[in-house]
Order: sequence, then C-alpha cells, then structure tokens
Amino acid sequence: VQGYFFPSAVMGAKKRMVVDDDDDEFEEEEVPKALAYKVVGLPHLSMRLYIGKTYTLAELETRCGRRNKKRRAKLLKKLNDRSCFRPASIKDAVERKRCQKPQKDVPAWVKAPILESENGEVSRRRTIANNLARNILRKLDKESGKVTDMHVEMVLKVWGFVRNGQRKNVLPKGKEWVHSDTLGLNRSRDGRLVVTAASRQYKNVTKLFNRWLEDNWPAKLDEDFPFTSISVNYNYAAARHRDGNNKGPSLIRAFGKFTGGELRYWPRDDRSVKCVKKLKLKDSVKRNIRRRSFTFDGRKAHEVQAFKGQRFSLVFFTCGKYNNASAETQTLLDELGFQFPTTTELRKATEAV
Repeated sequence: VQGYFFPSAVMGAKKRMVVDDDDDEFEEEEVPKALAYKVVGLPHLSMRLYIGKTYTLAELETRCGRRNKKRRAKLLKKLNDRSCFRPASIKDAVERKRCQKPQKDVPAWVKAPILESENGEVSRRRTIANNLARNILRKLDKESGKVTDMHVEMVLKVWGFVRNGQRKNVLPKGKEWVHSDTLGLNRSRDGRLVVTAASRQYKNVTKLFNRWLEDNWPAKLDEDFPFTSISVNYNYAAARHRDGNNKGPSLIRAFGKFTGGELRYWPRDDRSVKCVKKLKLKDSVKRNIRRRSFTFDGRKAHEVQAFKGQRFSLVFFTCGKYNNASAETQTLLDELGFQFPTTTELRKATEAV
C-alpha cells in the first residue's frame, strides 16, 4: 500500500477478461504485474513516451487504444520486457514533473506527453484514480471483501481536483477557490438535474465511494438513508455556512493524516440569525469526523476547524429538487450505488437528525 504500489495479487489471476470504461468484455489476455511502469528503453509503440518517465497502466492502455487488439497485445508483451519497461509505483507516476523541454537522449520523432495542461493533469490523475478504483473493486468482489478507509484514502490521494470558485459560501478568508468536486446528481447551468461529468466519466471512483458507505454503514443510521450526491473535498477548512442546495440530512467523513479539522455544527440553528458569523459558539457542538461518520442537517450552520496535514472529506447528501430528475438519470444513479430517496424515506431521515 505504501507508495501506492500494487503487486499482481491486486490485479487478480494471471489472465483476465479486459473490460473497457463501459464494462464491455471483449478480450482475454495476460495481466500486467503492476499499475505503473517506468520507461527504460524505447519500446517502439508510437505512444509518445519519454525514457526515464513513469506512466500508469491506465495511461498506457489509453494511448495504445483500448479496442486495438493488436497494439494492446504488443503493449502487454513489451511490459514484460525489462529492457523497455520496469514496474514502478503509482506515486511516482502521479507525482511526476511535467516535461518543459524535449529530452536530448531521445529521437526527434518522440513527441511530448499528451497531457500537459492543468486540465490535462486533472484528467490524467482522474484516469489513474478510476483505474485504481476499478482494480480494488474487482479484487474485493473476488474475495467478498469490504471497501475500507485505506482504499478510499488511496483513491482520494490520486484523484485530480479542480479549482472550484463557485462555492462562495465555503471559501476560507482570502481564498478565491477550493478543491471541491461533486459526484452524482447536481443541477446544471440550465437548471436540469443531471449526473455530473465526473461520475459519468469516472464511474469506478463513484462506485467505490458509495460501496465504502455501504460496507461501513453507521450502526445508528437507518438502512434506507437516502443520498443522491457526494461532495469530495481536499485540504480546506470550510468557512461557517449553510447549505442551500440540499434536501434532508447529510453524512460526512474525513480521511487523511491531519490534526484538528473537526466539524463544528449548530444543531438548533433556526435561521432566525441571518448572519452565520453572529451565531454563538456555546450553541454549537464539535465532532471529530476522522474516525466516525456524522449525520447532520447541512441547511443549519456548520464549519470546519483549522487543521494541519492532509485532509480529505466525503459528504453524502440529497440534491435539492431531486424529484425532477429523469427516469434515465435515476437509473444511472442506482447503477452507481446511490440511494435515490422516496418522500417517506427523506422525511424519516430528516426527523432522525
């Protein structure tokens, strides 16, 4: 686990049915022994690779064409050739520096890596995270295992976060943006209720987070607790605020190595005090959410305390006007592992908070 290196055991047996992003099986082939490889010699695969650079298996598969069987077979053969590739850690692949200038020790026809912009880096990391989540889920399905905090934290460390400047109410003082993404149901700019692009494109990450909640269901939480969305956050202490796009209660959990970072919550906030900054601390409660999930009403005031270290959080909630989602959208949410609410379930969950 340390360094995010996965031995062949994580990948399963020596052979597998290859599955594309839409889970369509199309070929049986040898399984690579690692999830990342360092290029040590020219493989002659026309894949725009640099000698000395480390690439994830997800990137290599994408560059060779997931449905190009001949190129794929050639890639897998080359991955076993230690004069071309050597197994490496995912951490090295994720944290590799962007190439600014062409290297002198490679031919002129070797082009720079495809993904070099900030948006490209986000996509690259998300592809890695999705591939990692897929293999974790496959292994656990085979062993009838459960998704643990460790699995979630590994995927979160790889995930590529966007700079989100639209959540004005949570921005810490002096900040213009935060690292925050929404998975599952969300309202589009034209007012429609849709499944976010992040969940449509990186389904395995969404499935893994929902599977974690299912496998680590809080003992006192009703089994029909509904949620349509997940807020995924990284390394910011949310300012005191009230959520405006929620319906019913939320469930929050923090991950990572950090100190501080507790959730402060005003359970009796009736909104009679318009400015949340004027609420009194004595009316609040503070909860350590690093080791235990906490259910609360996000429409009441809450904030995150200052912290040191690396902190991630997942917030499971129901999107406002969820009942306007189309039948097709509801079906996709179900496939991803969300629990689309009924009016009765949502009322019951709200009363329990």
